[in-house]
Amino acid sequence: MDPNNAAIPAEEDKNRHDGEERCRVIIRLKPLEKGEKEGPMRVEGEKIFVPGVQGTPSRRRKGGDDDDGSAFHFDQVFPTDCTQEDVFQSVLQNSVSYVLEGFNATVLAYGQTGAGKTYNMFGPPGGEGLDDQDQRGIIPRALDEIFDRIERDQSGSSFEVKLSMVEIYLEELLDLLRPNSCQRLRLRESVYQGVWVEGLSHHPIASSRAALELVLDGMANRTVGATNMNDASSRSHCVVSLRVERATQDGVVQSGVLHFADLAGMERVDRTGAQGQTLEEAKRINLSLSALGNCIGALSDPFRTHIPFRDAKLTFLLKNSLGGNAKTTLLVACSSRQRDADETVTALRFGARARAVKNVVRVNQKLCAQELQRLLDKLQEEHRVLQGYCLALEQQLDAAHSKENATPGGAG
Repeated sequence: MDPNNAAIPAEEDKNRHDGEERCRVIIRLKPLEKGEKEGPMRVEGEKIFVPGVQGTPSRRRKGGDDDDGSAFHFDQVFPTDCTQEDVFQSVLQNSVSYVLEGFNATVLAYGQTGAGKTYNMFGPPGGEGLDDQDQRGIIPRALDEIFDRIERDQSGSSFEVKLSMVEIYLEELLDLLRPNSCQRLRLRESVYQGVWVEGLSHHPIASSRAALELVLDGMANRTVGATNMNDASSRSHCVVSLRVERATQDGVVQSGVLHFADLAGMERVDRTGAQGQTLEEAKRINLSLSALGNCIGALSDPFRTHIPFRDAKLTFLLKNSLGGNAKTTLLVACSSRQRDADETVTALRFGARARAVKNVVRVNQKLCAQELQRLLDKLQEEHRVLQGYCLALEQQLDAAHSKENATPGGAG
């Protein structure tokens, strides 16, 4: 164990956001294109009704009436007329602030192929619209907010930001920012660090523009392909990670990581027309998403003790974010058209199960040598006081025994 990463006693951690948190689940419905027929589902606030489909298990409403269980319940549902900014404000609710305070946060984009996951996360394909305030996605907006917060910080803290991008393609890990590297990437795990990618490059960045250029480079290296469902279908899972390290004036170093996971779309081979390599890609995608569903199901079952994270590279990579140390938000991209009704119901069921997943979050911080020495001095002083207290009690006990033995009729 690295002594610089030593855990800090609870009384030294003054942050008030530690504790158990449920995974937040947000639904975004993709608008219909011209000539498409709308599906039968109905949206009412944070609930979605699908005729003939059982939703979230029954619960009691605030007014006292019983919910008949026909609705799917979520933290927020965005209709087809919402904006990219609306989604960003909801998905990244306080997450940027938390990351700057040393917490981990994760945003997962899930849904069928062509439902808008990559658009939600990055914006229009090919980097178009990154400077368009209406079209840019969650990641460009988050980068802007992070560096804006850093520039406005008045605490005297110093910040270091690093970015990495990893792709999971056919169950292999690839560094999207070093596509020609011969170094093999491996998933590693330790008690103190959780899961990380050994060999993945981490690039220091000093501005949101520099970060966006790196992201564009990484996206250009990502594996995509055409199917009957999507002309530019992501054939891999992609995770963009931002590590923000903050060194305060009193010697505390806080390190938060913000993960953005753009998952490949679940797809039915009979609809996508996948053949050859595309078919093999679809099989691997569906197997990894099935493994993710199994982990979500196990985490939401209070009687399950084994969570099958190692069944797929995706679930192992996301282990810290699923039931671990992260504030996690699941963004489910759903089609609103009639012909995608079955896939939409599958996505809604996945999101409903994910709401039961609970993470245990804590601030990640370490102390400099001076602060560690101060803490050591404090504990040694407390130890000295307690030793004196124990000695005084022992002396009182000896005196009581002596008095008892000297008393006529006492023991002896």
